[in-house]
Amino acid sequence: MRDVRLTISADAWRGVQKLLHDHQRFLVAKIRWRATRSGSEALVDVAHIMAEVPRGGDRPPLDDFLVIGVENSERLASSAVELMRRVRPQSSQAAITLVLSTTTLGHWDGAVSLEGKIDSLGGFRITGPGPVEVSQQAPLAEHDSTGLFSRLRGAVGETVYQRLRRAVVVQIGASRNGALCAQMLASLGIARLRLCDGDLLQPENLDGMPGVSRGSIGRPKAEAVADTILRARDDLAVTCGNYSVLSPEAAALFGESCDLVVTCVDDDAARVAAGLLAKKMNVAHLDIATSVSNRPTLPHAIIGDSRLFLPRHGCCACTPPLTPEERESILYRLAAPPNTLQRGTMPAWSEQRAGSLITINAATVSAGIGSWLDLLAGTLRTSFWQRLDWIPGEGLRLNSAAVDAAKECPFCKVGEQ
Repeated sequence: MRDVRLTISADAWRGVQKLLHDHQRFLVAKIRWRATRSGSEALVDVAHIMAEVPRGGDRPPLDDFLVIGVENSERLASSAVELMRRVRPQSSQAAITLVLSTTTLGHWDGAVSLEGKIDSLGGFRITGPGPVEVSQQAPLAEHDSTGLFSRLRGAVGETVYQRLRRAVVVQIGASRNGALCAQMLASLGIARLRLCDGDLLQPENLDGMPGVSRGSIGRPKAEAVADTILRARDDLAVTCGNYSVLSPEAAALFGESCDLVVTCVDDDAARVAAGLLAKKMNVAHLDIATSVSNRPTLPHAIIGDSRLFLPRHGCCACTPPLTPEERESILYRLAAPPNTLQRGTMPAWSEQRAGSLITINAATVSAGIGSWLDLLAGTLRTSFWQRLDWIPGEGLRLNSAAVDAAKECPFCKVGEQ
């Protein structure tokens, strides 16, 4: 049987608290599947409590589902298999059973039934605030013998440090904001970075991309940024994709699980596409955008936006809301076959912006990644929008707020069960 791992959203996992107070109940959820290079990933978005053990025969023949129960015992060996036998899934159904111990923290047992055959669950993880990943063989704690991350470890604490050292990030965009973001993520000790950008480096990019030299002009941006990062972090596993997130090739970046999807792009369709992929993988989406805009009689508007979205709790299309025309254009581009002619013409960047400043870029990237650190620590539990506004002569003005999905957002509704 192929390796099967389970990803559960924080929304679904909250139901486990009710099980701890009533051991006779069960948490039940529908499963959707995603193929990975190493096997299969079962994803759970929402769940509900049932008073009795669900039976496979009471569900549709092609309905794949998860059942979580608790046991007041320190010995959980075969508990998940026993629960699976009580569930009795049909041969046409795939089912996962997970039994948690109420007496010993971290003790669990999991089983998978595929085509009538039962095997062990490889592991599971809970996404969202203070994410948790558990496998049958717990990963060894990271030991930093070089002292490279000693200051980081002291600043963020042991729990967040360990999560950072195992983190896998997919980043879309490797230009000005993207270069700063990738460098900052590398400095935070993440384990793997998958970097995607379809553009070539131009001379005007260099003043906003520290460490990238003139010798890289004409090269793919993702590769130029990767080389810069690897000079400082030669242990970091970096994968480059020299294509747009809207291209079919981008699917390769999402072939394995990740912990965060980041967008540093100036294209709403790319932002929404990346957000939909993050939602599909049940992970957070961090979008970073900045602008220096012309104003007829006033100083330039110098603005940065950092938006961190939890799955099903908002997206780039509804925070703030796009116009109906903008949404329709995005839907057209997402649905269009590869190499389809683009509607209209793309305006020159100078028609929309006066330029770009590394100062506001760095501040916005820092604010965005800071919100992700809070999510890892569990101190941030909602989707979160930060607006940075530099007022000439006055300094930085920051507005921030928790946000959620708009009721009528067509993108937040995609894939709802």
